Amino acid sequence: MCVIKEVKVVSDDHTSKECLKQLNQEIYLLNQLSHLNIVQYLGSEMGEDTLSVYLEYVSGGSIHKLLQEYGP
Repeated sequence: MCVIKEVKVVSDDHTSKECLKQLNQEIYLLNQLSHLNIVQYLGSEMGEDTLSVYLEYVSGGSIHKLLQEYGP
């Protein structure tokens, strides 16, 4: 099972270009890491106007949700 993180990309938008750059850095980093406590990167693909990143599904919610519930 996997999760798909999708980001709309507008080629002439500076903010979108910066977001795409950051996502590519995240993809590169996730591709290099291998640890039980790090979500596994499975792949990505660029569509006409969407970047799709495929990640391992991890149950239990997000870190953000857990921090809200239990605190830092």
